[in-house]
Amino acid sequence: MRKQLIMMFIIILPTLIIAQEYSHEFGKVSKDELLLMRYEKDMTAEAVVIYDIGKSYFINPSEGCDLVFERRTKVKVFSKAGFKWAQFEIPYYEENFKAEEVTDLKGNTYNLENGEIVTVALDQTKTYNEKQDEHWYHKKIAMPGIKEGSVFEISYRIKTPYKFNFRTWEFQYKIPVIHSEYTTKMNPYYEYISILNGTKKYDENKSYQDKEMKHYGAIRYNDMVYYFMMKDVPAFKDEAFITSYNDFISKLDFQLAASYSLDGIKMEIISTWKKLAEDLIDENLTDGTKFGGYINDCKRKSKQYLEELNINSATISNTEKAKKIYQYVKSYFNWNNECRIFASKSAKDLLKTKKVTVLILIYS
Repeated sequence: MRKQLIMMFIIILPTLIIAQEYSHEFGKVSKDELLLMRYEKDMTAEAVVIYDIGKSYFINPSEGCDLVFERRTKVKVFSKAGFKWAQFEIPYYEENFKAEEVTDLKGNTYNLENGEIVTVALDQTKTYNEKQDEHWYHKKIAMPGIKEGSVFEISYRIKTPYKFNFRTWEFQYKIPVIHSEYTTKMNPYYEYISILNGTKKYDENKSYQDKEMKHYGAIRYNDMVYYFMMKDVPAFKDEAFITSYNDFISKLDFQLAASYSLDGIKMEIISTWKKLAEDLIDENLTDGTKFGGYINDCKRKSKQYLEELNINSATISNTEKAKKIYQYVKSYFNWNNECRIFASKSAKDLLKTKKVTVLILIYS
């Protein structure tokens, strides 16, 4: 009987460890984390996020305000399948030779060897930048020394002059998350709309006025602080017919709605869907033409293809017409792995190369 109790204790010990409160301080790791064999709330998980902490705030108000985003995260890897979570991509934006800055990048991998904690620091010279499209780049990072049982952590900072690029916070991934929190500090000159996706509530949500007094010209103000936290977030499980899991995960989005000048004048950024659609249609493309002109050009050129498909007959149902168009596009065009609001080439070039970009269109 005694031997059975000892064996039972050995079996359940690794799963009990997860109930402990782990340090959220960067640079600290415990033997408990390294000895952890599995996550009791998801025994099949290939890895688990121990913590994911971010914050966004404004700096340099007298110089027009820059946005700063900071993030630090720690992940426990259980199996070889979890190695992919040690491959990081940090997206950043560039336009007119003005780029967001990725700085203060740090990372460590921890392993337990002969009962001792061994640390392997991230070598920043082995990171590289990869261009994704006209404006977006990815800083690519591979954490060193990853093994089954490793714990790794990474932290970085992004400074941006682009107020529209207030960072989205993802609470959920395809692996479980034990603790996730996001803090935002808003100043009175920029108004954002926040949209919670994939869930209806937080485990903790609070707002308060920051104690630090700031000034912009002769005006003094305090930031408003908003805190969002979720814990024990389950891994997102793919389901049939879901094309992009990013549309369904628990996350918090921000959209710039308005900005205010020093004299209090309000400039609407997002007013109505109709106005937004009109602005998009009137937007200039890289070749100087209007986006609305591109849409009209596509309409004209599509007529000849519709005639070739022979779907104008009154005997063909709308469903059958849609199926034929779908099969035609699927057979003759290839996606170039880009998603844009605006077109990057003319309708003529699209038909010539048969390489298509997914356009996100808004109709009034």
